Amino acid sequence: MVTLHLIAHTHWDREWYLPFQSFRLKLVHLIDLLLDILESDPGFSHFTLDGQTVLLEDYLEIRPDREAELVRRVREGTLLIGPWYVLPDEFLVSPEALVRNLLRGSQVSRRFGRRMDVGYVPDPFGHVGQLPQILHGFGIETAAFRRGLADEPCEVWWEAPDGSRALTAYLRDGYDNAARLPATPEAFKKAIDDRRASLEPHAATSHLLILNGTDHQEPQPEVAPLARELRMADAVLVISTLPLYFEAVWKEVQARALELPVVRGEARNPKRHHLLPAVLSSRVWIKQRNHTCETLLERWAEPFAAWAEILAGRNPERSVFTGHLTTPRVRKPQQLLREAWRILLQCHPHDSICGCSIDPVHEEMRPRFDQVEQIGEEIARQSLVALAEEVDTSAGPAAGRSPRRLAPSGRRPGRGARAALVVFNPHARPRSGLARGRFELAAGLDAYQIQTADGDPVASIERTRSARPLADMELDVEGLRGIQGLVSGGHALGLAVQEIALVPQGERLLIDVALAEADDPNPPSLEAAFEEIEKILAAGTYRQFRLLAHLATEVEIEAIVPEVPAHGFRTLYLVPRTGSEPAELEDDGREISNETLLVRLEEDGTLTLTDRSNGMTYRGLLRFRDVGDRGDSYTFCPVEGEAPNEARVPEHAIRRRVGPCGESLGVEYLLDVPARLMPDRSARTAETAHITVRAVLSLRRGVPRLDVELQVENDAEDHRLQAIFPLHHPVDQGLYDATYEVVRRPTQIPAGGEDWIEQPAREAPMRCFVGGEIPGGGLLIANQGLREGSVSPEGEIAVTLVRSFGWLSRDDLATRKGGAGPKVPTPGGQVRGRHAFSLSVIPIRGGLEAAMMEAYAFQSEMRAVGAGLHEGRLPPAASLLAAPANGFVLTGVKLSEEGEDLIVRGVNLTAERREVIVEALLPIRHASLARLDEQPGDALSVEDGRRIRVTARPHEIVTLRLTL
Repeated sequence: MVTLHLIAHTHWDREWYLPFQSFRLKLVHLIDLLLDILESDPGFSHFTLDGQTVLLEDYLEIRPDREAELVRRVREGTLLIGPWYVLPDEFLVSPEALVRNLLRGSQVSRRFGRRMDVGYVPDPFGHVGQLPQILHGFGIETAAFRRGLADEPCEVWWEAPDGSRALTAYLRDGYDNAARLPATPEAFKKAIDDRRASLEPHAATSHLLILNGTDHQEPQPEVAPLARELRMADAVLVISTLPLYFEAVWKEVQARALELPVVRGEARNPKRHHLLPAVLSSRVWIKQRNHTCETLLERWAEPFAAWAEILAGRNPERSVFTGHLTTPRVRKPQQLLREAWRILLQCHPHDSICGCSIDPVHEEMRPRFDQVEQIGEEIARQSLVALAEEVDTSAGPAAGRSPRRLAPSGRRPGRGARAALVVFNPHARPRSGLARGRFELAAGLDAYQIQTADGDPVASIERTRSARPLADMELDVEGLRGIQGLVSGGHALGLAVQEIALVPQGERLLIDVALAEADDPNPPSLEAAFEEIEKILAAGTYRQFRLLAHLATEVEIEAIVPEVPAHGFRTLYLVPRTGSEPAELEDDGREISNETLLVRLEEDGTLTLTDRSNGMTYRGLLRFRDVGDRGDSYTFCPVEGEAPNEARVPEHAIRRRVGPCGESLGVEYLLDVPARLMPDRSARTAETAHITVRAVLSLRRGVPRLDVELQVENDAEDHRLQAIFPLHHPVDQGLYDATYEVVRRPTQIPAGGEDWIEQPAREAPMRCFVGGEIPGGGLLIANQGLREGSVSPEGEIAVTLVRSFGWLSRDDLATRKGGAGPKVPTPGGQVRGRHAFSLSVIPIRGGLEAAMMEAYAFQSEMRAVGAGLHEGRLPPAASLLAAPANGFVLTGVKLSEEGEDLIVRGVNLTAERREVIVEALLPIRHASLARLDEQPGDALSVEDGRRIRVTARPHEIVTLRLTL
């Protein structure tokens, strides 16, 4: 007997060909109707709300009075919700973002009482290979999806690289194979018979999925009565759920000892269903903004807020997340960070993050990204300041001090230090390289030099210096007394009073007050000034006063900081400088170099890079190739018969700079390209447009990579611009940073054919880098926020910079059959104007891991925070958390969701078992393994009070829960 599981559902795109609020009106109507149907017809026993819980939040903002009704329906199993918060594009968001998505989805599900424990991802454009392991980390052992497989059967095992398996329903005929069923018994039966006939030859079990729903489809109240009345001789139709379907399939697999086929790793085959790969480069600014936000939260705000709360938040004499003790405390940073993640996750639905919606949708994403950055930057800033206050900046040379010692040394600074800089390294490995800092100069320290604790000079350059006026007012005696009353404990309006100067100006007295946001007050200066003012008032010397208040001079610096501990900090010192200030010199040279690399700009505008460590030379790097694109927001389609356009270099645009932090080369490239497609879209116009690319190539002292900053002025439409890095050697596999793994994809792509719904594309998703290995070396091309790369069989590495298109979807493409959405113009998809990109060229030498670590370090520069000279519980330099350099990479450090413990997560990127040793600066009171949902597992022994030792399987994601 065949069982046909009729799943009533809707697939809900929160924003797409309509903006969010327009779709929300439809959502409110849908859920209103659904609740009415469930109330009137008990036989309509189940409805699946698309696997994403954000829809409940969106609905209840309009209908808060119906929450109790929703809770009742979820708890009784009539309404199925979760496990996701939103249905993301898995390739365009970070690995940790997928975890945060499921965390929030689970939290919202608990609020309503029950979560659907199925990894339901019906419509994302392909699937990452580690998703089965991620689902396992939330107690989910089944999955269902449509896109990414070809001719596989309906039931498969989906296996992650670590061996985790999910019993998976491959929705061969889509998640809408029974959308809008007919309302008459005869037509209804025929539709069900047709669906059964299509699926049954490809099913290993007697259970088939009949999915009654599609995009934004309201429930059909007539379906339940028709299903109850339907009679079939050898089958039964039941209104069912995905959990009930999987339960039945699993029982049959066990009872019949069925051997289901195993699908391993990524699901990215476009033969049967559109994969829509060009969304990787559609509206690239979205990918860049998202990358900036994810990096800010994951590398700065989350981990350092956790350490600040653990270290400083428990000390009542310290201020955390407030700015100063006189203001009300705002504790529990994870609550603020949870809000930042909520806003960011609402940018992650596949039609949003992919850039394949109408223009207003994407314009409305900008303020969301802005809000995430506002929260993240402020939490990160305050956390670093709070930690800097805990560091013992009073000490002299750090040599001989235990890196785990928390008690202050009592030694005072030597060699005339007037202030300190605490440099923070978010990376999980010790690091030397560029740090940027913006801080207030201590009073009287206009000229300074940065030194280590041992007195060694640190290469640095001051980029900006600014005085910041606050107030300029005329006062009488009464007004002056009022201002004096605002000063308490050396602070005024939350700012530290650093210096007060009294300057006679004819018949009035100028009172010049310098205040600071991030420094301690100067009580002697304050007391002396107040005493002098009292004398002046008593003598009646002046009756009129001018108050000039300004913040302390703020400077922004770059410094090449040596040996900053892993996931930790190092203290530097500011001492008065004698002699001239370091400066950059400019000339017309064509070569730059540092200790490890030599780069030459050739006459044709390409680069020759020589790796001094092994003599490998790479030629022809950084070409720019532009081709026509008659595709749409989803799919690239070349203009037939058109040759690529290459960039040329105007001689006058070349300039070299040599400075204390390294050397750079500025180059300007020009491309003259056809302006746009012809009206019939068969070719591009004879009219030309200009694309200007301004490149700054930088080699910094002690950093073994070439950083490339690009500014692109895009004046053209309907085209694709790529940066090219040839290896000039055949390559069988390209290296792609991916979700909790590094994927080796064949450079030879499938041939495709007439029976493919979409032709295979060479361009593929990447995260931090794309690259290739050749005998003796190879290159990784790292990026910040670009997501489309490729490696050809000839060894040509390409990174897509700009893709311009004018339509949401077309149905006239040679690379795809049919449309992928409505045929709506999207002029914003042409992305005309200025764009900025960050790339880095990293030679592979002596193994891949060092180059990978450099690519991960490139994602975020170190930050320097100004500090006064004070004692503290933390040593001048230390790792807050250290892990071995053996292929295990930390991916997340955060407070647990309830805020009590520290969550530490990493992944073994190798194909071998690895012993992982994690060592914390603070004593560990308790440790355990944990799932990705942070539920504690087996307890772990703690060695020496601070060290945890675990074994990671090949490609295993490991989560630790530490009580400090």
